Amino acid sequence: MPGSIIFVALLAFEVALGCAPGGGSGTGSGDLPDYAFTANPVFGVKYAPAVGWTYPANGTAVAGQAATATSATAAAKTAFRTALSDALKKSGVAGTGSYDLNVDDILGQQINVVTSLTDAVAGTGIVSGGTVLETCNAVNAGSATPAAGSTVAPTGCADTVDNILDQSVSIVNGPLLTGAQWRSVARSLQVALLLKNAFLADDIVVTQES
Repeated sequence: MPGSIIFVALLAFEVALGCAPGGGSGTGSGDLPDYAFTANPVFGVKYAPAVGWTYPANGTAVAGQAATATSATAAAKTAFRTALSDALKKSGVAGTGSYDLNVDDILGQQINVVTSLTDAVAGTGIVSGGTVLETCNAVNAGSATPAAGSTVAPTGCADTVDNILDQSVSIVNGPLLTGAQWRSVARSLQVALLLKNAFLADDIVVTQES
């Protein structure tokens, strides 16, 4: 499990549970300023997906994958919509008006997965704790067989990279809140996604619909 993802995942819990509502400087690149108002926030999420939000390229679903692109995408959209709704309620800003939770940008990931580095080949995802945290970047090199002068097939993954998707969800015609208030919602959204086996690679960035 990559250390960077674990660190941010734990930090998300600490920030969400330990910081006062309305915190956040809004100084990140593209962030909505603390005192700017919007009813149409966009939450940019960089994350490693739950295995159930992925589907295989070879047609054989394993380790809890969805069987098809349609079912993987539906599972991911439902999870994000529920997480965003829960975040609004937890932050106390759900309101009583009618507004849309837009998850159109959320798509299932096509990737073959394994549960052990030994079984991985280049490009396969590595499942850990219900999340496709990494992909195999390079396999172990084969070794020469002196008698035949050929090589032994490589076995196992020698190097991995974080498996990160960059997607977004948004609220259309929601409550009119400041950037600081929306970042409070974003922190609750991070926790809700973590509880659904999505690991955040960075803090959620809050912008507004242009």
